[in-house]
Amino acid sequence: KNQLSKINGVISVKELENNNWLIAGDGDIRKNIARFGQEQNILVLSMALNEKSMEQVFKELTSN
Repeated sequence: KNQLSKINGVISVKELENNNWLIAGDGDIRKNIARFGQEQNILVLSMALNEKSMEQVFKELTSN
């Protein structure tokens, strides 16, 4: 977890289960994660980009 948080652009890291991680970043950081995996000799099997819509962000900001 500590190593993942050092990847350029990473904001937060959360361990899920079965060696799965939720990594939040500033923009699309998939290239940075892939490069990290290659440098550390870690096989990255899959990655997915999840972005919030403006509506989702607005609802989160105004729901409090």
